[in-house]
Amino acid sequence: MNGSHLGFISVNSQIEHLGGELDIQSKPGKGSVITIRIRPKHYDSQEVQQYG
Repeated sequence: MNGSHLGFISVNSQIEHLGGELDIQSKPGKGSVITIRIRPKHYDSQEVQQYG
């Protein structure tokens, strides 16, 4: 693995440490979409049901 990928590896490691997910969708010549999902520590499933 070359050094150009270490940034994403580091970011992904930190996101996973927080219990989150990193998703990268990329197509040559079309750009990339990076989605990061991290659930707040105070997450309450009833709150999600009530508000959304």
